[in-house]
Amino acid sequence: MAREIDFDKLYDRIVKITNLSTKIPLSMWDEVFETLYKAALNDNGFNEFEQEILTKSKSSGLIFESYVDIEKLKSKVDKSLCYAFYLDMIKIKTFKTDHIAACYSLFDNTISAIKLAQNLRDLASNKYGYLKAEGDGYSITELGKTVCISKSFLKKVEEETD
Repeated sequence: MAREIDFDKLYDRIVKITNLSTKIPLSMWDEVFETLYKAALNDNGFNEFEQEILTKSKSSGLIFESYVDIEKLKSKVDKSLCYAFYLDMIKIKTFKTDHIAACYSLFDNTISAIKLAQNLRDLASNKYGYLKAEGDGYSITELGKTVCISKSFLKKVEEETD
């Protein structure tokens, strides 16, 4: 999966690290920078939610682009619902807003945190009923799964039912 580098975010991250480094006593610099370097090598540029999705996607054999017809996802509601179904497929049954944000980051583009939070609340509302709020997270309902299948968002489901 190709990942574009956001140089503005990278620059901001470097500036923050540089600013923090001025607060570190000189005697600790080598140890701190060695730790940061090792963390950067293991990071791969993915946050914990992106990493969880990629790991479960790989272990389940359900690669997002192979199962989802991205061209059919026209609205943020469609995208968020499809991401919720995909998370369910890769065994992330209860997910947080951060998981859906990670899907946007990995597979599409970004969405503002405010719009995403409202989007998920709408999907869980009586208007749609596609998601169920569970504590600080959500799960997809049977209705939500049915809508994903009926709108033909999922390539493999279509092929398997033909």
